[in-house]
Amino acid sequence: MALQQSITNEKGATTTYHRIVKAKLDFTIKEATLIVFSYATESLRQAEKEDSSKLVDRDKLVERLDELVSNPTEENEQERIELSDKLNSSAPTAESASLHLLETEYILPLNDDFSIKDAYKWLKENVFVEATDV
Repeated sequence: MALQQSITNEKGATTTYHRIVKAKLDFTIKEATLIVFSYATESLRQAEKEDSSKLVDRDKLVERLDELVSNPTEENEQERIELSDKLNSSAPTAESASLHLLETEYILPLNDDFSIKDAYKWLKENVFVEATDV
């Protein structure tokens, strides 16, 4: 879930796609702290998701190769070679880049049956008042 609304901040940065990335719930003081990432476009968020997916896929290949290398046999030699070739030919990725422009913290009241839908509803009523759900 995310919200779509064009907003230009005081520094001139325009963002259109907003999503909650973290919610810290403190039931003792009845407060929720939300961290919202805002992107210039939804396509930047999609690119970020694709980068993350590629890292996950690469990590699975590395994990499988590690298993095979820790117990090398004639039977798994071909798979080890194929995995090594695949990893060596792929672009090196140290980590996924976050493509958001802004990171904003919001504090809102918390009730006992709080949900992420409640958080988005609060954002739409108090921050992104013209937003649509995406």
